[in-house]
Amino acid sequence: MRFTIGSAAVRGVASLMLVGGLWGVTGCSTAVSPGALPVGASGTAEPGTAAPGIASPGGTADRGGTGSVQNPDLGAAPGPAVVDGSARPVRVQIASIGVDSALESLEKDGGGSLLPPVDFASAGWYSGGVVPGAVGPAVIAGHIDSSVGPAVFSRLSSLAAGDPVGVTLSDGRVATFTVDRVIQVAKADFPTAEVYGAVPTAQLRLITCGGVFDDDWGHYLDNVVVFASETAISTQP
Repeated sequence: MRFTIGSAAVRGVASLMLVGGLWGVTGCSTAVSPGALPVGASGTAEPGTAAPGIASPGGTADRGGTGSVQNPDLGAAPGPAVVDGSARPVRVQIASIGVDSALESLEKDGGGSLLPPVDFASAGWYSGGVVPGAVGPAVIAGHIDSSVGPAVFSRLSSLAAGDPVGVTLSDGRVATFTVDRVIQVAKADFPTAEVYGAVPTAQLRLITCGGVFDDDWGHYLDNVVVFASETAISTQP
């Protein structure tokens, strides 16, 4: 299952859940595009576990199944530009919507679309792009739902300006971003340049599906994109 992010016209196919707007997620059933349901008093799930109410892969339904076209479309997004040495993002936390997820490493398929996370309960980072905390737009995507229920980014659209997003790196640093704005846009009008274009500061894009699910098309008609700017990064322990 894939989720589409971007214009179907650009790639000739309709494609969440990426952050860096490169992918789509299903559940949107993917969309890979963004939020888990609150879990427990702390609002987060135990590391390595799926939060209650969040679907894991499996089942035979088309919606959210591996046959669905749910990937985001990179469109004219730039090619690989990984920076920041050997550090890689390993976890994303968004307390306001109950997200505490390990990050899968996401790549593009042969057609240029971002492959979605394997696990509906996990978000993924586009490994051909910018590392969160480095200058440029880092992209994290996730499914909005699956055939059996909400997925990791089911509540992404409820984020508001000022909400914090934390991304833990493999070297122990934590990059904190603050949401600037949230948009919902038709996949046919996906703002590729705005999402993936060069920027002079460290920024983050969270992406998932949204809007109406088209059963004939096999995915959601819209994408939800969260734009956030880095406001702090901890020193390496």
